[in-house]
Amino acid sequence: MIGAIVTAVGFWLVGAAVRRLIGGGARFLLGLGTTGLVLHVALLAGVPPIPVLVAIGAGSILTLFLVRRRAAEPPPRTPAAAWVMIVAPVVFLLFVTAIVPLADYDGRAFWLLKAKAIAVEGEIDGPYFSGQGGHNPKNEYPLLVPLAAAAVMITAGDIDDMQVRWIYVLALGSLALHARRWAGAWPAALITWLPQFAVEPQGSALSAYNDIVLAAFAACAFFEIVERTSPLRFGVWISFLLLTKNEGLPFAILLLAAAAFVWRGRVLRALPPFALALTTLFVWRLRVQPTDDDPLLALLPTLPERLERLGPAVAGLLSHAASLERWGLFWFAVVAALVLLAVRREWQFAGVPVFLMAGMSAVYVAAYMVTTWHMPDHIAVSADRLLMHLVGPAVYLLSAAAARAPLSSRA
Repeated sequence: MIGAIVTAVGFWLVGAAVRRLIGGGARFLLGLGTTGLVLHVALLAGVPPIPVLVAIGAGSILTLFLVRRRAAEPPPRTPAAAWVMIVAPVVFLLFVTAIVPLADYDGRAFWLLKAKAIAVEGEIDGPYFSGQGGHNPKNEYPLLVPLAAAAVMITAGDIDDMQVRWIYVLALGSLALHARRWAGAWPAALITWLPQFAVEPQGSALSAYNDIVLAAFAACAFFEIVERTSPLRFGVWISFLLLTKNEGLPFAILLLAAAAFVWRGRVLRALPPFALALTTLFVWRLRVQPTDDDPLLALLPTLPERLERLGPAVAGLLSHAASLERWGLFWFAVVAALVLLAVRREWQFAGVPVFLMAGMSAVYVAAYMVTTWHMPDHIAVSADRLLMHLVGPAVYLLSAAAARAPLSSRA
């Protein structure tokens, strides 16, 4: 239970301090991302984790005391019923994850195994990641969330999986609460009720997959672009994004391209945090033993030879979007919203979301086409989780179709 308290309070505290410095953002997600990024840089430089965690905590407290609070953002208007719709599933999931052991394969075999190795060894390029402590599959998976989980384990003095179960639930809640500012309360409330986000064994808040966290960082970066708020804050979000999962790097590049179109020269303010995270990722990967069994960049040159797979790959992804069991009518509603915006010629709302959703879907389809796995099996275990990454642009389209007024005027 100590881990749950550390998760709920510690990341919120760090996020509140970072929010004070950059002028906004979802506190829990900022705290989670900042902790992971700072640990990534520090451990890569050979600094032990405990002094780093002490410095993060002390620095956060000092920031909250010494940095003057900026003019507060007006809270979004949220009907009481919408509040209940957002919060009720999160409270239920917090209760479940506090008492039910972790059961998903990827969480136990990959992600939390990395967190435990970091907590025990105090390194991200030590024996475990160098192949000296046994076989480590998916050794090049990015480490931001395992680092944050390791921080909880170290603070709690226990590497049991139960210590970190709340990370994924609170990331879901933070995503929904932040999305209501930019997409409206009711579209945001949908997120916590989607089975794929709430209860599906592969990828939901009941698992230790990192897809909810990636979806949250991507959504936060996306909202900064479409509402033209803060290039610096946008850069912070995409720096977290590319350190979260392999899909984070192409998503960050697409977001950066969209931001450059919207902000022009102002997008340069986003580059320092992005460059820091990208550099640490590449330097770290040079130090560890590569064990990933399906590297996309190495397989992409084979794409022209596999064009016959294009149709089945697209059909497989679309069939999962149409799954009523995991998504209900969510993606049907998103398509209807897009059609309505096209009929109303409100391209200013549709342009960036469609660019990002189409771009990432193309990346996923290309990955399916070149995979060395049996493609239907690969699609079956990953398509729904990949669709999760697009939830930010999706709920924005729903909100844009529901009201003619600029979405920012409803915050």
